[in-house]
Amino acid sequence: SEDGVPKEGYATSLDDNALLDESTKLAGEEKILAAGRLLPKVTDKELLSESHQKILKHAGDCEKSIDDLRVDPSGGGWEYLGKTAGSFTKEKEDGVLVGGLFLPSTVYYKIGESCQLDLRIETPIAESLLIPLLSVLNETDLFTEWIPSWKTPRLGFRSVETVQKAGLASRIIRVITDTPWPLASRELFLNILAIDDIDHDGFCGIKLRSLPKDHNEPGVPPPVPEFTPVNFDGIFLFEACPSNHQLLDDAQEMVDAIDEAMILVTFKMCSKANIKFLPQDLINFVIKTVIGRIWVKLLTVAQRVKDGEMPQHKAAIENKREFYEWMEGRIRQMLQYLKSKEVSKEN
Repeated sequence: SEDGVPKEGYATSLDDNALLDESTKLAGEEKILAAGRLLPKVTDKELLSESHQKILKHAGDCEKSIDDLRVDPSGGGWEYLGKTAGSFTKEKEDGVLVGGLFLPSTVYYKIGESCQLDLRIETPIAESLLIPLLSVLNETDLFTEWIPSWKTPRLGFRSVETVQKAGLASRIIRVITDTPWPLASRELFLNILAIDDIDHDGFCGIKLRSLPKDHNEPGVPPPVPEFTPVNFDGIFLFEACPSNHQLLDDAQEMVDAIDEAMILVTFKMCSKANIKFLPQDLINFVIKTVIGRIWVKLLTVAQRVKDGEMPQHKAAIENKREFYEWMEGRIRQMLQYLKSKEVSKEN
């Protein structure tokens, strides 16, 4: 291989033990999809250990979420909520757009049984914002420093802590959220799985899934009885933004002002509050206010990290310099991959 990118068909030259070793190595490098592609090639299935079965399950979950994400939201019962604001302001003198690195976002949602909320958001961002955005998502212990909260109704993140680290960026976190009276506070143990499929298909992502009640993850504390558990499933995907994407057409002046390649950030989630009834006013507040505020704040904080205006994030990045150098290298590889694909299309 060259530059760490496996050559096409290299797996056919590996025996079962080599396939198992290579899949474990790839999973440790956050290349869960590549690892999942290798394991079905193992001929003696009895050699698959519990950790290999776990890789297969995680890879399958990621593949399904990515496939679901790429389905057009105009069908399937999705309701179009509207657009969030982009990051631009206008100069008063000449009307020139300045200061922005992300465009307006489109938001879709569905409300199902037992107050299940499905959400989908798309935002084109400048390629220079991708690394800062990934750093904000990676620093989970700093979530409470920037995620908005509300006093009326009482709603917000009370605490976020890492309870288990796995791989380079993957981890399990414990989240406690405050909810309006008379609802009990919510507790969520969230498995965060980094997805690096840059070498194979030029994208990366983050898979999110709550742990099942009967999990046996080491180091994860038992649930607190007075809190209500939350079921959550979601994914972030970061890939090249299609040149004909409607959001680019709708904000051509912003795109021209950015003058960079655009990355499409797509987020999809499904959350069950485990409650039979929620007041419609609260549902409307979450859908129309909370979701958009948190999303725009995430992108705004990423831009502030890029501009060196978030000291806690800056310190966290400095303390994990080796990790962030690895991440920056992978994203550079991704951007080079996307540029080479664009050049090949033009030729």
